[in-house]
Amino acid sequence: FGMLSLLLNFAVAHIHGDKFRRTDVLATLLVIAGSLICLPYGAPSSKGPVGMPPMRSLGIYAACLFTCCVVFGSILRCLNKVGGRPDAFMHCLLGGILGSSTLVASKLMFAALVSEDRTIVRVALSAVPLITLAPIHLKVINRGFGRHPLVFMSPGLGTCGMLSNVATGCLLYNEVPVEPLYFAGGVAALCYGVASLRVFDTDGEQCGSVPIEENVAVEAEEKSAAMGVEALPIGASAP
Repeated sequence: FGMLSLLLNFAVAHIHGDKFRRTDVLATLLVIAGSLICLPYGAPSSKGPVGMPPMRSLGIYAACLFTCCVVFGSILRCLNKVGGRPDAFMHCLLGGILGSSTLVASKLMFAALVSEDRTIVRVALSAVPLITLAPIHLKVINRGFGRHPLVFMSPGLGTCGMLSNVATGCLLYNEVPVEPLYFAGGVAALCYGVASLRVFDTDGEQCGSVPIEENVAVEAEEKSAAMGVEALPIGASAP
């Protein structure tokens, strides 16, 4: 499904005003090849329902997740007016981490539901992480897709999400690739393919998109309209 979505992005790229080069097609094909390599050599699927991970590992994961969200969220806020590849990469990185954490939260809720000693309070508490993380994840990825080209965001999010899933699976569920060497080769192809995408101009703005200054101006006008104050053009000073 992920590979089909990558190919579909090229078909609808011009509709969204995104421009891409032939090298971007080759880079996306490299991402797809890396995914095909990682698929058979990744961690095997569990035969039964996933249980609750150890509390110590869960505490370490929660601390790492909170730290990553605070640090990367702060960096993303600082890059709000910068745009370009750094801003798109941070959207992919934070979106991939949040997507992986949402998957973990859903597993924890399911484990609480099927547990023999389940209680209403325990099930309700297990749903809190999913209810908290899912809206933040959707906000980050929707903001990234709105500011940057699909042909970069889609493979970037997929790669960051897969790497996050591998890290969390190893930490919480002791999941390791069956063939680490081949799996590492697939990961290298994924990362190189995303890094090779050239959908951004040299001046840091995304190809075929609205300049960052105009986006900032639109946001300022919307906020001013909500407050009942007329927005001033960029560079103008109040009388």
